[in-house]
Amino acid sequence: MNNIENDFGLPKISEDLDKEEFDYRNKYRNIYIRLIIRCQNMTEEELSGYNERHHILPKCLGGKNNKENLVLMPVRYHMMAHILLITIYPNIRGLKYAIKAVLDGSSNIVDRAGLSQKYFSSRTLAFLREETKVRRKEDHPNWGKHLSEKTKSKISDSHKGKKLSEETKAKMSKSRSGPNNPNYGKTFSEEWKKHLSESHKGYITSEETKKKLSIALSGPNNPNYGKTFSEEWRQKISDNHRDVSGSNNPRARKVLGPDGTIYGCIKDAVKMTGIPLGTITKWLRGITKSNHGWSFYNENNNSQSD
Repeated sequence: MNNIENDFGLPKISEDLDKEEFDYRNKYRNIYIRLIIRCQNMTEEELSGYNERHHILPKCLGGKNNKENLVLMPVRYHMMAHILLITIYPNIRGLKYAIKAVLDGSSNIVDRAGLSQKYFSSRTLAFLREETKVRRKEDHPNWGKHLSEKTKSKISDSHKGKKLSEETKAKMSKSRSGPNNPNYGKTFSEEWKKHLSESHKGYITSEETKKKLSIALSGPNNPNYGKTFSEEWRQKISDNHRDVSGSNNPRARKVLGPDGTIYGCIKDAVKMTGIPLGTITKWLRGITKSNHGWSFYNENNNSQSD
């Protein structure tokens, strides 16, 4: 029987199961409860990295969105929590979708979650690998099928003209920016950078796409349409684009990193930190709300943020 007093309202394990199965599920139920208590008592230092909010009692089991039912967890612990839940309650459909979302449908769960045999039995990991594969097949009726050109054309036509709501666009933008971006702050190997570079070589933008981009950025569709900019802002834009071959070119100026490191130019900073060029450029030009400690280096006063 469960020997932990505070079980957060989690459903009890059915005693109709045979003893081996009951003990197996109850073991992981107790581990899940201890994991939640552990995360509830984490220090600010332990939560200094990338974290995600987790429903202690999942919504599919009756949990709510109230503060008492939410806990902040490092992403690795969040993965562990969902692996535990699907192990405890393998027949709850909502938990199956949750594990698919958290693990991104990956079959290599051990690598994705940074887990090993000491955390979960081979039986648990085998079940998860099978379950994520089944989820993908159930969610995609055409999984593994060879589609004819006619069918592909129909699918393509059905998506043409569809417009995303502003709410959806905002969610997509938020999910891809800053710490929410899975590649945020990562350092990529030279081999991977070369692979990305090669994959984009020879790519030609079609005339149709160019026309769409032109329409999207003109008139009322332009986010800056009808706005009045201050002289200070105009001067700033002018400085960023003037004399692109000389010292006024932002990409040719020295850069000061948040740790005090001086880089010869933006590209040097990108090469040494692995942060995308566009991201550092936006920080340095003041386009984002925060420059994250980055600024252009100035010989006279050490640094100068444009």
